[in-house]
Amino acid sequence: MFGCTLHDATAGAPATEARGTGNGPLAAFTDALRQAGGVTVDVRHYAEHATAPGQGSAAVAYALCAIGGETWWGAGLDTSVLSASVRAVLAAVNRSRSARGPAAR
Repeated sequence: MFGCTLHDATAGAPATEARGTGNGPLAAFTDALRQAGGVTVDVRHYAEHATAPGQGSAAVAYALCAIGGETWWGAGLDTSVLSASVRAVLAAVNRSRSARGPAAR
């Protein structure tokens, strides 16, 4: 079982924290997003690859996520595969929220 804790330290607002659990890091992350603000994310497909050979090369991760009854792609880039994965899910969430307008943010 994996755990994820999200900290929100938005300027001018009280600090908040949300915790999620799951059978893997992305499952724990999406559970924490749901706990934090009611964003339900279902990762439908996930892929990753290195951008170059060798240790320390960046990884690119792609996540196909179901959010709010629609499907969104996100991509993330980082030298950490896990960080790239989290960035990919966040990119999908941000794209879905941008498409819904200011009220969804």
